[in-house]
Amino acid sequence: MEQGELCRDLLQGLISSELTFGTRLLTEPELAQKLQVSRMKIHRALDVLRRKFADVAQLAIADLQEAQLSVAAEDVAEPIAFVRRYFTADGSVATNPSSKGPKPVRRCDESDNTVRLIRFKREGKKD
Repeated sequence: MEQGELCRDLLQGLISSELTFGTRLLTEPELAQKLQVSRMKIHRALDVLRRKFADVAQLAIADLQEAQLSVAAEDVAEPIAFVRRYFTADGSVATNPSSKGPKPVRRCDESDNTVRLIRFKREGKKD
């Protein structure tokens, strides 16, 4: 797997929560096992992503300007929002429990169907 593909897979996995355990990111050894690549490749890819995040932050800070902030929220995500964490029969909590693991008993939370939007409007810039 090329480094660019690995970075893409890591980002997609973080966004979809496939590469997290609860609220934490999987460790480098866990990521290497899950993505079936060496720990060194994971380490290098995470280093690239850290540098890219730092670059983006520097660009954003350099472009700071006065802006108007608008916020909106609407309860419209009912067909797509769902709870993935369940209490299981053995008392543990499982995310997206499989048929092979402990049987899910009940959801941990209620789904939040709210779609939230934030809009920044700057003079002379596109919305």
